Amino acid sequence: MVAAALPAALNVTGVAAAFALLYAFRSVLWPFALALVLAILINALVRTLVRMWAGAGRLTVFILAGAVVGVLVLLSTFLVAAGAAEMVGQTSGLAQRLDELLALASRRAQLEAPLSLRSLAGSANLTALVGSILAGLQNAVSGMLLTLLFLTFILVSRHLIEAKLRIIAASGRGARMLAVLDRTVRGVESYVWIQTVTGLMIAVSSGLVMLIAGLENAAFWALALFLLSFIPVLGVAIGSVAPALFALLQFPTLWPAVSIFLGIQTVSFVVGNLVLPRMQARSQNIDPSASLLAIGVWSIVWGIPGAFLAVPLTLALMFQLAQFDSLRWLAILISNDGRPLSEHDATNEGRERS
Repeated sequence: MVAAALPAALNVTGVAAAFALLYAFRSVLWPFALALVLAILINALVRTLVRMWAGAGRLTVFILAGAVVGVLVLLSTFLVAAGAAEMVGQTSGLAQRLDELLALASRRAQLEAPLSLRSLAGSANLTALVGSILAGLQNAVSGMLLTLLFLTFILVSRHLIEAKLRIIAASGRGARMLAVLDRTVRGVESYVWIQTVTGLMIAVSSGLVMLIAGLENAAFWALALFLLSFIPVLGVAIGSVAPALFALLQFPTLWPAVSIFLGIQTVSFVVGNLVLPRMQARSQNIDPSASLLAIGVWSIVWGIPGAFLAVPLTLALMFQLAQFDSLRWLAILISNDGRPLSEHDATNEGRERS
């Protein structure tokens, strides 16, 4: 019994040590992980553009795609950081407006003790909360700059990486490892593509809702919703609350805020229940419960960047676990249909036949 319990104890200790290292070096690891995801996205974009423009050189398209993605990431980071900092500066006015609405609701409900934001928040320090948000924004901007630095090195050294992979593929064991790597890359590609398309649908439709309602900074909120769409289920649901709250600060009545909130929720419901399942049907195979659990775990380890990277990291982990007989049961639990590699195996078989 002692001999049987020893491997399990070692596995638990190893997993705990791995998560401790991931947490300790999170300021470097999450930018590197995000750079890898962006490199995969650029490679997929280059492959698509080369097929569309047969006369274009691959190197030219590669440089152009890398530059466009890098500029978009940098521009989005600074726009979101600047907009969020402006929103944080308005929190005192928002708190005062919420206190007025709570006092009005208390009078209409004939409560003896009127409600206030401070009484509902308890001992929470709003000033400390605002300070932590600003510190988080500063860390996010510095992390994104490090991500772009990592991405530059990955793209510049891609020929060396390909040469090393060819050397690894020369052995039978290396060929199996490359097959797993190919499954991982294509799984991340499909996830990023699906979330990008559905995120654009949500952002554009929600932006129109906010423009019709007359909300200020509608473009900023639309960009924020697009980025939050990369956090499955929770991102847009949480993100729809913020523009509704600031609508309370801008408009004298509740109806614009209610219409904005319900409009974004309606768009998210339609895209999430009609469009997203159709796109995921043949390209993604991860259980929704596993996605939520992964978001929680990676958020604890890497914070907000971990929430954005949770599903790609979990997909990669599922493919890796499926290669080992002793750990395949974990991959089966993570997968949606209990066959974590079935569709990728079918794809590879089709390529080999062709």
